[in-house]
Formats: sequence, structure tokens, C-alpha cells
Amino acid sequence: MTAAGLRTVGGLLRRTSGATSWVVALGLAVGGFCLIVATIGASPREALRAMWDGTVTSDVGPGEVLVAATPILLS
Repeated sequence: MTAAGLRTVGGLLRRTSGATSWVVALGLAVGGFCLIVATIGASPREALRAMWDGTVTSDVGPGEVLVAATPILLS
């Protein structure tokens, strides 16, 4: 993304409020992820499904997410 594009995204997030900025940021993150996955030739839908199933719906997924996130949260 160019510097002008980053300024535009930053301005968009500054103009929005609270929950709206979270939704915009999440949408941009998911959109960027899908773009990267599609660029390498994989299916973005399958990649998102695999991430969801591996972190939320599996038996050990939520615990592993917490184990991985703990050092980040403490630092």
C-alpha cells in the first residue's frame, strides 16, 4: 500500500467512532488477509474456515490461543 493509501486508511479510522472503527479495522484486516491468500492461489474462504475451526470450534484451539497470547499480553 502506498503512503497516500495509508493516510487515507488512517483518516478513515480517525473519523469513525468506537465500535465503528473496530468494524472498519477488522474488515480491512480480513480483506487484506483474503487478498494475500488469493494472491498465492489458495481459497480465502477455505483459509478463513480453517482458521475459525482451528481456533474457535476445536477442543484445544481456544486454550492454545490463550497460551500463545499470554506473553504478548504480559509484555
